[in-house]
Amino acid sequence: MECSISLGFLPVRPELPDFDMEKESLYAVFQKLHHPPAWAKQDMEAVVADRELGELLGVPKGSPCLLSERTTYDEEGVPIEHNVTYFRGDRCRFTVNLTNPSLVKSSVTT
Repeated sequence: MECSISLGFLPVRPELPDFDMEKESLYAVFQKLHHPPAWAKQDMEAVVADRELGELLGVPKGSPCLLSERTTYDEEGVPIEHNVTYFRGDRCRFTVNLTNPSLVKSSVTT
């Protein structure tokens, strides 16, 4: 039973087929192409599963789900990826670490 389903959309880039996406992460490939991810905008909203989404996630129609839509941009503000993910409402938990960049010198991970 799936916890989420995700669809990724990429701009047309002729050089992408030269990389083995099973061995390299998408963001590592963009780094090599000199378009590293610089920032992203992500929206999340509560939705209700229709019949098709319910079947994909293994939940009944009408079940609560969470929709996440993210667009990632390079340093020049060019979109390099758009991702749409649906999460089951009964099996998701999100942790967000917030930092004040003027007070934190390095990345904070836990």
